[in-house]
Amino acid sequence: MNYRINLRKRILAKRITIQSGYKNNHVFFVRTFDFVFALFLVFPALFIIGIYYILYKIVNRQSGSFIYKGERLGMGKKIFQIYKIRTLSLVDEKKYYSKIFSPGSNSELKFGKFLRSTRLDELPQLFNILKGDMSLFGPRPLRQTIYLKNREHIPNYEMRFLVKPGLIGYAQLLTPHSAPKQIRALIDNHYVTIPRNPFGDVLFILWSSIVLCKNFAYEIFFTLKEMVLVIRYNFSLRNRRRMRRVKRKGIKGYITDCAFNKMSKKNVQVVDINNEDLCIMTDLDLDIDEEFCFCLEAVIDKKRNAKRKKAKCKSIVVKKRENKPGRNYKWSYVLAWVPVSAFNHYKIEQYILRQSIAKNMVV
Repeated sequence: MNYRINLRKRILAKRITIQSGYKNNHVFFVRTFDFVFALFLVFPALFIIGIYYILYKIVNRQSGSFIYKGERLGMGKKIFQIYKIRTLSLVDEKKYYSKIFSPGSNSELKFGKFLRSTRLDELPQLFNILKGDMSLFGPRPLRQTIYLKNREHIPNYEMRFLVKPGLIGYAQLLTPHSAPKQIRALIDNHYVTIPRNPFGDVLFILWSSIVLCKNFAYEIFFTLKEMVLVIRYNFSLRNRRRMRRVKRKGIKGYITDCAFNKMSKKNVQVVDINNEDLCIMTDLDLDIDEEFCFCLEAVIDKKRNAKRKKAKCKSIVVKKRENKPGRNYKWSYVLAWVPVSAFNHYKIEQYILRQSIAKNMVV
């Protein structure tokens, strides 16, 4: 497909700044590097885990171990036990065992969403690195059920088992969590063929550390902002929107026909969007429960060559309100949207919601 060819070109372009892959041509050096670096990180990680353990016991009053253990496939499809901080309730763990966790499902423990978005729940995997089950860099480890489900329709899916699974991977950083497995596998397979080297490893550690710290700071800021709103306006935590609204400049939207051709010349202003709903303003008079096709467009790489990314979805009007006089548009609407395909879902989360960890380095 064309998007695979274009994706491969963008991956190759990013190798100018990142020259290290997953392939292990020097077993002793790579194992020593992983062990020493993981040992160096274990002590600050234990401090963070200890703080959350106290909060976990105070806030989350339910049975179950603090550390989650689960079976994953490693190098050569060898099964090993992975360690994570528990972020889901015991009941929902079984429900999501063979599925991808969806945001806003109310299945997370308190502080679980924060841990997952900052990747702090993966700190116990440093012990997997010390044991030799994992490496610092590599494709993320898979459940056996997900591997069996995807191996039939993803080309060269077996390539990921040529190297050890990693604590950090390029696909994990450059794409949102819900990106299609085909796209993530394409990125991982590319770096499986590139050898690791000391200079590239150090660069990747520095770059990923900066990216994770920025993401951590963003989550802290947003969490504090929500707490201030709750205190100042006496909002109920239970009545908050389950998912964050994103206000992004440069996002355009327009109503289309079933073939996704633009129907009206009247402008549509996108106010904000989350994983379920879209708020727009327009002069078009739409009815409640009216269904139509909708196209979202984002402009990326403004400093270089501007590129437009379009995503197609189907929508329905769930709320309607007439704006006060003086506004640019007469009507405000809330639309419930559903992407027409997994790839369009990926484009919305990648280019519009910007849900990848490395938000400024998307592929």
